[in-house]
Amino acid sequence: MQGVYPSETAIINRDHERIPFTITPKDRAETQKQITNILAVMHGEKPPLRLTSSCKNSPWYHECVQEAQAADDIALIYNLDARSHDALRGAGVHTIHDAARMDVAGLPKIPFASAAKLERAREHAHTGHVRFDPDSTRNPFPQFFWIQP
Repeated sequence: MQGVYPSETAIINRDHERIPFTITPKDRAETQKQITNILAVMHGEKPPLRLTSSCKNSPWYHECVQEAQAADDIALIYNLDARSHDALRGAGVHTIHDAARMDVAGLPKIPFASAAKLERAREHAHTGHVRFDPDSTRNPFPQFFWIQP
């Protein structure tokens, strides 16, 4: 509001200890990015799909999986860090079929995904070993099920 940002702040942890830290320009930029994202959602923009193992604790888990399956979304690719999805989408990889055809060597640097991990993701996408099956009881790999490529 005043155009001046604090250079230091602190967090008080559960033991009531004050832990000071310096606010960097990177911290301010990340905070502004998150505020922008929150405001966009509040104004009706749908956020990108994210599926992680912790989603299984959500009451909306089945709906999220169904939405991802309907969109053939890269969020379904097994063992691909969700933090890499935005960069992949920015590089034109939105669906499992896109991932199966991606040229890993031609991609820009993807955060949280090494070239080896991207190659494995491409192979999983190509062979169809990617999708979550929230109701599986017989599948030896209950976090995903087999699909036909």
